[in-house]
Amino acid sequence: MAPTPRLSPVRRRRFRFCLANLRQLRAVPQFHLLAVTSLLSSPAERYLIATISRWRAVLQTPTLKAAADELVRDESAHIQTHEPLNERLLGQVFPNYNSLRRLHTQMFRRFQKLSPRQALAVCAAYEFASDSIFSAYFSRFYAGTRRHHPDPHIHNALIDSGVAPLFMWHALEELSHRHVAHDIAMAVGLSQTELGLGMVRVVSELVYLQFPALLELVSREQHTNLLRFMWAVFVEPGVVSSFAIRLLRWFDPRIDPGRLAAKFLPELAKDVSNFQRTHANGQHQAPRAAPSVALRPRMFNRLQQTFKQTRQRVRRARRHLKNFVADLGSQKSVTPT
Repeated sequence: MAPTPRLSPVRRRRFRFCLANLRQLRAVPQFHLLAVTSLLSSPAERYLIATISRWRAVLQTPTLKAAADELVRDESAHIQTHEPLNERLLGQVFPNYNSLRRLHTQMFRRFQKLSPRQALAVCAAYEFASDSIFSAYFSRFYAGTRRHHPDPHIHNALIDSGVAPLFMWHALEELSHRHVAHDIAMAVGLSQTELGLGMVRVVSELVYLQFPALLELVSREQHTNLLRFMWAVFVEPGVVSSFAIRLLRWFDPRIDPGRLAAKFLPELAKDVSNFQRTHANGQHQAPRAAPSVALRPRMFNRLQQTFKQTRQRVRRARRHLKNFVADLGSQKSVTPT
């Protein structure tokens, strides 16, 4: 199975996250999803490291052993890099959120008693799910306007906070080793049924822990319902349909994650490399000046714009009516010759 080549010498470096920008993004739906993803990734990656390390001893191919070692190193770097962000999210940006803390501590905990084969199937499915969501997002990102959010202020805040560059770096590494867990599963003889059940377990865990965390964020930060949140995050950019289609391919017996198309990878690698050169010292930018309304959810912006347009129309109608009454009065005052 041909692996996806590592297209950029990605340095393990310490990202710095601007707390002021993170707090500005509290009410942005896309940031809620990124925060939840960051919090769930660390415990899931610890589970993956333990499982892959257990199976490495039985691998016969030196190439596959080397790939397993690289996967463990990459996942360890992801945990270390996300930890400062997770500490700020739980301690300063979203304090006293029980569902977020439960997500960060209990993700995959109930899978500890699974057999080694079942655990490997879960890890392979989780890696494929990560590949699917990253591919769905960045395929549309590089095919479109290359903006993380339609609002320029929110786009800038996502970059200046360090969150957007972090996930671009994380996506590049995930896509470079996306085939490894599946290759190990094939090498030790896991069946398609076992792999399918692994994906069912992963999806059920996301629904069990991720859904309540998103629901709490939406209800407390946006004061709106989850349906509008899901529309703002997934349906409008079309990510959910692309993600679902990619996820269903896991149940195809001929699936080979390492050979799935990812045409955006060279551009993603270039952007990550450029960012690392620009921020060689790990510095972040200060918050850019932006009106506070710019960082509210998009529906509030639309409501405000609609109200402004309605007020302008009412003023124009009153002015036209006043002019009409004045013209009518002037016509009555004129006497015939």
